[in-house]
Amino acid sequence: MAKRKETSTKGKGTGARVSPRSETLIAMDNSQVKSAIKSHIAFKRAKEAERKVINQAITSSRNALVARGLNRQAITMAEKFAGFEAQHQDGFDVTFMIARKATGLPIQAELFAAGPKTQQDDGPGSGNADDPQKPGAIADDQVPENLSEDEVRALCADNHIPYDDGDPGGSYARMKAELARRSATPDDLDRGEDAGAVH
Repeated sequence: MAKRKETSTKGKGTGARVSPRSETLIAMDNSQVKSAIKSHIAFKRAKEAERKVINQAITSSRNALVARGLNRQAITMAEKFAGFEAQHQDGFDVTFMIARKATGLPIQAELFAAGPKTQQDDGPGSGNADDPQKPGAIADDQVPENLSEDEVRALCADNHIPYDDGDPGGSYARMKAELARRSATPDDLDRGEDAGAVH
């Protein structure tokens, strides 16, 4: 039977049994080591704060795309795919297509066959944001709440609505009002005029 390793009995007058490992650590109880620990914790906290700012910026950028009407999950998938190494990218599209077919949700290739429609394809006043008299790229009831200044600025630019850097809150309200005006039908406009009429 192997002999049990004896531990040191050195212990600051208490008679406590101290292992060699503990003796080594006790010897490290000095100002130099404690200063190194303190510096590490300060460094970690600073980097965590930086990471929080970076994450918020990434989320804000992603939300700006979603505010344009793009699908959040699709954007997230594209982010992941862009970070894949070459060997992981290989075959991803084909595998994804097979998986979609297997679940009864095949990719609708015909959506991309004719290419994106332009204002010339649809004719003037076809709902393109370039025509201020017709519904813009997004309706007022589709505008998310609590957008950042960058997101409001991007949405205003997409819909050709002036943005005031000195008044982001007012710009958001004006954008909502303008999108509501563009989305209004003749009946809506008539009801609005009737409501404001003096009898």
